[in-house]
Amino acid sequence: MIRRSSGSRSLAFIDRRGGIERLNLPPGSYETPRVSPDGKRIAYSKTTGSDRSIYIHDLSSSASPRRLTFGGRSRFPVWSPDGLRVAFQSDREGDPAIFWQRADGTDAGERLTRPEPGTSHLPNAWSPQGDALVYTVLKDSVYSAWRLSLRERKAEPLSGVTTPAGGGMPQPSFSPDGQGLAYRSNEPGSTIYVQPFPRRTPNIRSRRDLVRYGLAMERSSSLQEADNFKWGL
Repeated sequence: MIRRSSGSRSLAFIDRRGGIERLNLPPGSYETPRVSPDGKRIAYSKTTGSDRSIYIHDLSSSASPRRLTFGGRSRFPVWSPDGLRVAFQSDREGDPAIFWQRADGTDAGERLTRPEPGTSHLPNAWSPQGDALVYTVLKDSVYSAWRLSLRERKAEPLSGVTTPAGGGMPQPSFSPDGQGLAYRSNEPGSTIYVQPFPRRTPNIRSRRDLVRYGLAMERSSSLQEADNFKWGL
């Protein structure tokens, strides 16, 4: 996204050389754009007045973006690996929970999580196999990462993936093969950590083993002071 002086934003692609290609969309209050797995569509949230909804934009079409969500305020879209569904946060039923909905808009959506009072849930990433969704739980300014099994509809916390109050979201992200999970922590500084998924109890013999299993991170300019990150292809 490109922020304008007026406060609105424009959507654009940026390549690894820094080249920018703006999308043919008017400036607006866009948030968290996500490209579909096939690279042909973009899901994003947009705020208009008191309304905040998820939209789908077909990159190969000149048609206007299609509104996906109705009712409540919805944001943080995350594509399923097959591109058929989008998970998102919505307060359509009174609490900031996670729902998912068919990307073609042929259903009204389904609730996936039920936050405790004073808690909100934010989707982060699907496993490449599509059988698990990692999401962030926010309570009392503390962020923690959880895993939801789509098959069993059972949620459990991810051990050790917690950001202290004021530290920001851990933004957990799966590796392309689904066997690793990267996340951000502000302890110390702003550092990226990597751990196996699902987490296993390792045989620790040296600091190198700590690094290998994501329990510590060697100092590296590419991994220190990082606020946003994505796995390479």
